[in-house]
Amino acid sequence: SRGFTDLAPAPFGTALVGVRRCGKTFSSIEMSLKIPAENVFYFNFEDPIAFNSKDPEFISELLHVAGEIYTAPLKLLILDEIQNIPGWERW
Repeated sequence: SRGFTDLAPAPFGTALVGVRRCGKTFSSIEMSLKIPAENVFYFNFEDPIAFNSKDPEFISELLHVAGEIYTAPLKLLILDEIQNIPGWERW
């Protein structure tokens, strides 16, 4: 069977699902090592910046800001704890 680290980033997305503290964040960061760091954007939605945001539009705003900060094209987004944003699935 394949482990998390054997998964190549998919063209549309890969969801890592599991119980708390099982290594999803570690595995996603380990997967990102296959891509140059300047092409990877990581954001944890448990960060205090996201605490007051309950609107999925926050995700679009966040990615817009990331696009302005990063000079290289983003090839991988790691959106950790995204379930903290109600309605993120429709985004």
